[in-house]
Amino acid sequence: MAAAGYGTGAVPTFVVVLVEGRSLENTDEIFSEFVGGITSGGATVQTDATVSGERDGLEYRCVPITAPSIAAGACMWRGDGSVGIVLKLDGGIDETKDLLFRTHDELA
Repeated sequence: MAAAGYGTGAVPTFVVVLVEGRSLENTDEIFSEFVGGITSGGATVQTDATVSGERDGLEYRCVPITAPSIAAGACMWRGDGSVGIVLKLDGGIDETKDLLFRTHDELA
């Protein structure tokens, strides 16, 4: 597993977490755990606004999250050999989804 925060200043603009290897859980199960982790940290997840789909065999899920002073997007992918998470702390779902695809393509 690898994780990194990117941006300028003390607070990152986005965070990437990459787990290499196959997951026994399906995409919805992983996403449910992901959302549970966000909410246990005190953020509000707008699950009714979840965006999901598939792109070139890559399954993804994105959701808007809010916390004090933060309106962010959170996305995850599940592919054959990896699971990745992207949190964009200054953007919505569309920007976060674009960043997710760019990140995946760069790491693949």
